Amino acid sequence: MPAGKPPEALLCVVPYESNVGFAWSFIEGLYARLADRLAGQGIPTFVSYRRIDRPPTTLQGSSAAPIELDLERSSFGALWTILRELRRRRIRVLYLTDSASVTPRHWFFRLAGVRWIVVHDHTSGARTVPRGFRRALKWLAARVPGLAADRVLAVSDYVARRQREVVLLPERRLRRVWNGLPLPAEIHARDARTRLGLPLSPDIVVCVCRAAPEKGVETLFRAFDAVWRERPSSTPPLLIYVGDGPHLPALLACRETLQSKDAIQCVGYQRDVGAYLSAATVVAVPSIWEDALPLGVLEAMARARPVVASTVGGIPEMARDGREGVLVPAGNVEALRGALCALLDDPSGRERLGRAGRERVAESFRPEDQLEAIHESIAAGF
Repeated sequence: MPAGKPPEALLCVVPYESNVGFAWSFIEGLYARLADRLAGQGIPTFVSYRRIDRPPTTLQGSSAAPIELDLERSSFGALWTILRELRRRRIRVLYLTDSASVTPRHWFFRLAGVRWIVVHDHTSGARTVPRGFRRALKWLAARVPGLAADRVLAVSDYVARRQREVVLLPERRLRRVWNGLPLPAEIHARDARTRLGLPLSPDIVVCVCRAAPEKGVETLFRAFDAVWRERPSSTPPLLIYVGDGPHLPALLACRETLQSKDAIQCVGYQRDVGAYLSAATVVAVPSIWEDALPLGVLEAMARARPVVASTVGGIPEMARDGREGVLVPAGNVEALRGALCALLDDPSGRERLGRAGRERVAESFRPEDQLEAIHESIAAGF
């Protein structure tokens, strides 16, 4: 490296303002650990945000340096700023999350000196498989030099398959990297409930997710209502929904139409999600779209809680039906009701599924494996 020049660097891109929360706290935690590892190799790491109102809490204490830079803007002035900043900071490797894996913007980034582009795809939802002339164009675009990312990390086998079938990405550019989750200390449900001020005796179904239509929480409310009406009045179950988002008013309105409305608690966004999961008898993940690899499933399994979830997206890769969880068709109120009733009536089955889930997380979803795979993909560009 010429004297006086800073070392070439990595830029991780967050397409939101700082401290947005939700899944981005998990992703930014990855950036922080990756930055600490690269720092030992003399490689600096920057993390860009559209806006920084206060320092990102997830990066504090790490080697990652937050900067304000919006890489998605396309005005002439914005493009000039991006070009100048990428060159000034000597960004050699660009790490994009949930960005297009084949796009002309990659040419622009390479013009600014970027030599290696990694796209990490955590996105959920189905895509249309191209046909005919459109398929031929997409196949060609994925093979035009510089247009495709050099490496695409897919968060699940489902997402990897979507990259192959919809984007037509060459196999050599693709790698599946499951999320990793450290095993938390085991907490007895009674202790978690005491900590949260929840009743100790009833069965509690817990759901943790963003309040959005595709998460299927309304389906869960209706299934739980049927469960509640079937249970003896002396031991009625509770449902606790943890989450916030644009669909929350609709969920609250739905709750008001149900006989079980007083047994459904909507507690909003909570920082201590783990305590609610530990307090659960059963954890429900009722997604009605193809969830890529929902953290709610992993977090419940890591706490040895049985999971009832939809057979969509990457969920069957985590909780295998009858082994670590019970899977039901998405949006099917009756199937979800039946699965909840079956588990609430089967303490030994709950224990077996919960234990198996924790063991699966320990064996197959290790954070060190995830970090190693990401580091290998990033380091290939230096």
